[in-house]
Amino acid sequence: MPWVGQAGAFFGHVDRADATGFYGAAEPGIGRPLDGGHRLAPPDLVIQDELHLISGPLGTIAGLYEAAIDALATRHVGGERVRPKIVASTATVRRARDQIMSLFDRPDTRIFPPPGIDRRDSFFALTRAESDADPARWYVGIAAAGRGPKLVFLQALVTLLGAAQGLTHVGEHAQADDTDAYLTALCYFNALRELGGARRIVEDEVANRLAHYGTRRRRAEPADQPFSDRALGEPVELTSRVSTDQVAAAKRRLSPRLPRTRGDRPCVASRAPTRVEAPPHPRGSTRDRGMT
Repeated sequence: MPWVGQAGAFFGHVDRADATGFYGAAEPGIGRPLDGGHRLAPPDLVIQDELHLISGPLGTIAGLYEAAIDALATRHVGGERVRPKIVASTATVRRARDQIMSLFDRPDTRIFPPPGIDRRDSFFALTRAESDADPARWYVGIAAAGRGPKLVFLQALVTLLGAAQGLTHVGEHAQADDTDAYLTALCYFNALRELGGARRIVEDEVANRLAHYGTRRRRAEPADQPFSDRALGEPVELTSRVSTDQVAAAKRRLSPRLPRTRGDRPCVASRAPTRVEAPPHPRGSTRDRGMT
């Protein structure tokens, strides 16, 4: 690789230049030697993103390339070998040192930011205590043993959307601001194939059930009607399958608050890692509480 084409310029084999540019070993006889016999140094910094993905069979293959790149980028200064520094980002630090040693042959690993003296302050986010004036966000997990993911998705989505619509009809004191955020379901999927199957479920079964869900689902004790019938809008995708103009239009459609007399807010289907931004908190603070 360093001797083919202009790729050699990345690894310090450039020792000639002229008014047009620099030349390396792949272009002999062109240009004049650099002043003082200098040569352009090879890379001294390697940026690696998504380090946690380079494991298993992929890590084995990537390790072969990393060994070659490391050897080509290594310099000798004062008789000592100087290897490039590697800065990597990862979603988890579990066994990070072992992975870096296996992939890059680096025995010394420094994690940034290091663990602090307060678990509530991770440098990136500051956890604030929950209060009535500053309530926390609740996370709910659904354990459905023996049920397929499509059935769980269907029943959970119908229940959530029907209950959100029902909250908009609870007495005269119900506030639209309190229910607006729950009238839209934002669903994430790991693959476009899963998203496509879920979209069919939303367009067919979810829409049909929601049209009469509030009428058919009533509670005996206490006697009330926690759900409401609802006309579901067309699902919207925030994926690479649609144009950026359509994505921008979908976000604008979600921006206005929905009147209490309507229930056609769409179900949004997004393939990870599409990011939907929430209002920022000071210093990226978090107010989350987990619940299973």
